[in-house]
Amino acid sequence: SQRMIAEGPGGYLYLQSDYEKRYPSSRFREALPTPWAIPISKTERKTVIAFDRQGNGWANKDADSLFLLGTPSRRYPWKAMGLITCKNGKLLSVSEEGLLQFDPVTEQRRLIPFSRIQEPSPSFIYSQFLYEDPAGTVWIFAFEGLIEAFPAGDGYHFRYFKNNPADYNSLSHNTVLCVAADPLDPTRYLWVGTKGGGLNRLDRQTGTFQHNKTGQGLPDNVVYGILPSLPPASPTKSRGRPSQGGEARDGYLWLSTNRGLCRFHVREETARNFTVADGLQDNEFNQSSYLKTTSGHMIFGGVNGLTVFHPDSLQFNERRPLTAITHIRVNNHLTGFRAREGTDSDFPLLEKAGLQTLRLDLTHRQNLVSLEFAALDFSNPAQNQYRYQLLRSGTFGQNEQEAWVELGYKNSVQFANLQPGNYTFKVLGSNNDGAWSERPAVLEFTIHPPWWASWW
Repeated sequence: SQRMIAEGPGGYLYLQSDYEKRYPSSRFREALPTPWAIPISKTERKTVIAFDRQGNGWANKDADSLFLLGTPSRRYPWKAMGLITCKNGKLLSVSEEGLLQFDPVTEQRRLIPFSRIQEPSPSFIYSQFLYEDPAGTVWIFAFEGLIEAFPAGDGYHFRYFKNNPADYNSLSHNTVLCVAADPLDPTRYLWVGTKGGGLNRLDRQTGTFQHNKTGQGLPDNVVYGILPSLPPASPTKSRGRPSQGGEARDGYLWLSTNRGLCRFHVREETARNFTVADGLQDNEFNQSSYLKTTSGHMIFGGVNGLTVFHPDSLQFNERRPLTAITHIRVNNHLTGFRAREGTDSDFPLLEKAGLQTLRLDLTHRQNLVSLEFAALDFSNPAQNQYRYQLLRSGTFGQNEQEAWVELGYKNSVQFANLQPGNYTFKVLGSNNDGAWSERPAVLEFTIHPPWWASWW
């Protein structure tokens, strides 16, 4: 099991499980000794390290002391949690009194206080607690909710966010595990991973949150880590929102969860999920165990080791599959195709009305319709997804427009107590990498009214 990954000078990686070794990011399986002796026991699992601008390593040991790696004599009392190096070159940790700042050049410490808030939960003993975004704003998630610390003079001003059950646009869950700036609009949006509330997007201008959970395609509502990814510009037209220069870009978030990894499309808000079947170390990942290296590699730690990859090197299935309606049941009876014109039967029989269109006539008593369908791509069919639309033209000719309904991985749907009218059912399927069918499979069916309700 791996937690806490840090990158030092030269691109060497350090793991909390063994701080006495370092690993070249290009040859991750090759362990090398560190250039300094680290007085950290393997049992001291709450130790966090960070590197200053000069390449010196600093350790916050058990939220008790701060010391320079290789020089144990340079040790300072440090009753604070977490440790990051800010853009101004100073080290930063957090306590319940405020932010504790350390200048590695002058060796001066400074407490930047905020009003007392709830003490951190013991479940946070492995947490990184702090994140500095590209604009220099520090985000604190060591307590209940989320705290924004934006630079003001030589200190910070603070803004608090918490879940409000009466406000749907508030933070979805007060236990925050990770945050990351939006890869396309980092000054406005912040993405927040929670322990049970899924993925949130904070609009910093309005102070409101938008929620994405398993119902929107995430594999799990526990999000341990977030790493943004901005792929190189593509000469082909992208599905994302056009940039100011007119070129569309695709921004992604890579999320670690208890049920695998997720590649989340920022603008479309769609998800592509990965499991052990795709080569992960395990489906379960760990808190505070994620890192994007200077070379662009992404590392996620889990219960069975590390998953390491470069997003630009991944190849995805871009074949758009055909989608077919495979089974139709009326009043729980499976239908079949009409053998020839004029065949008489009390049971509804299908007719082909086109390459991907079926047609069916029903009586007013045949008003329970169940459908099954499949995207005809078998690379990893368990990851194929579906969406459908049902249109109805009523007895008096009015048309009832229904929006597309996202089914996720479910490949069946049932409609009960359907009223007389003309119906058009459409279904689209995607392959395992989210490439959708160009044309839907269609079922046109009519439920005829009883004779006493018919117009003559």
